[in-house]
Amino acid sequence: MITGAQVPDDIKEGLCGVQTLIRREHQVTRRDGTQRVEVRYAVSSLLLTAQEAERLWRGHWGIENRSHHCRDVVLHEDACRLRKGAQGRAMLNGVIVALLSGQTRQITALVRHLTIDPLLALQLLIPDLASR
Repeated sequence: MITGAQVPDDIKEGLCGVQTLIRREHQVTRRDGTQRVEVRYAVSSLLLTAQEAERLWRGHWGIENRSHHCRDVVLHEDACRLRKGAQGRAMLNGVIVALLSGQTRQITALVRHLTIDPLLALQLLIPDLASR
């Protein structure tokens, strides 16, 4: 980890306000058994200790695993090749995940059920519809 005055000048110039530059390496094993080292970088405008940087890094991946993974697995967000209106779709996906999360922790099972019975999806949006 590089902090404060140690951050290279070209990075400071390109990314104003950088106080901490983080470089992480980890071993990745693929399904076929081959291994490789992955290197990832992060920057922060905060002057961080190694422990603080690690906590923030892990916190980011916690969000990634909870939110984005769910959006990709359930709604196939990464597979979508939509370019125009992608922000709108991302916002809509967020609303959908929030609605589904309010019903159950097993979102994938609920989506499968809603695929079979689409009228059930309307009941999530209009709860009074079930009593009509």
